[in-house]
Amino acid sequence: MRMDYILEVENVCKKLDGFSLENINFKLEPGYIMGLIGQNGSGKTTLINTILGLYQRTMGNVKICGHDLNLQESKAKGEIGFVLDENPFIEEISSLDNAKIYAPYYREFDMRVFLKYCSRFDVDPKKKLKKLSKGTIVKFQLAFALSHKAKLFIMDEPASGLDPVFRKELTEIMYDEILNGDKSIVFSSHLTEEIDMVADYVTLIHQGKQIISTSKEELFDNYRIVKGSEEKIRNLKEYIIGEKVTQYTVEALVKNEESILNQGCQIEIPTISDFMYYFTNAKKEVLTYV
Repeated sequence: MRMDYILEVENVCKKLDGFSLENINFKLEPGYIMGLIGQNGSGKTTLINTILGLYQRTMGNVKICGHDLNLQESKAKGEIGFVLDENPFIEEISSLDNAKIYAPYYREFDMRVFLKYCSRFDVDPKKKLKKLSKGTIVKFQLAFALSHKAKLFIMDEPASGLDPVFRKELTEIMYDEILNGDKSIVFSSHLTEEIDMVADYVTLIHQGKQIISTSKEELFDNYRIVKGSEEKIRNLKEYIIGEKVTQYTVEALVKNEESILNQGCQIEIPTISDFMYYFTNAKKEVLTYV
């Protein structure tokens, strides 16, 4: 039977030394990719570690494939395949020995599949992790994640340390995994072009707070970049989300309303990078309207 959601994050809060993650809420249906974006230190990794159960939540709830992470921890975690920026495996032993140690935590782990992916990704399973490059450790984590029929893949900066060829292969793997419509992916990246390319949904975290969480299609439908003189931009002030001023022009992210069409401004479709900038940096108060 098809489940409603692969991942449910409900009012999740986490307090760490000098940092607080506050009231994060989103749901992810089967067959989709969620891109998690935000500046360094915004709380992306804290959120991922909290979803994984590596951090105990201060408040809120997480469900994975309907399994409550508090009440059904083993079942919930058994549905997750992860690739983390900071390697969680034992570096003093080999990939194969790591797999042997952690395989029993996953009911459907298949060692043959793991070794097949190690071969495909050029990972020597007998080599100690501390002898591997960062990119190769990412490939090992991916091989492990793909070997136990996970339903939810969580990836924290998965492209970090990877060469451009394997980055492309990683994108193809993402698409292959969700093709049947019964799996989903959450991944964070500072490379916003990756989010532009593969994500179906976008969640933006800034200073521990959720700024937006919506489909990429809705973002691109509902907003536009406008460029023009200060006088022209002034006429659009009720639609402006944020703006920046250069020596010669003013650029703003605005709500996509019919009223913006006849102001003589250049109009463009925003990128994910634009959304991140305007929702977190550029303020409406930059311009003084008179």
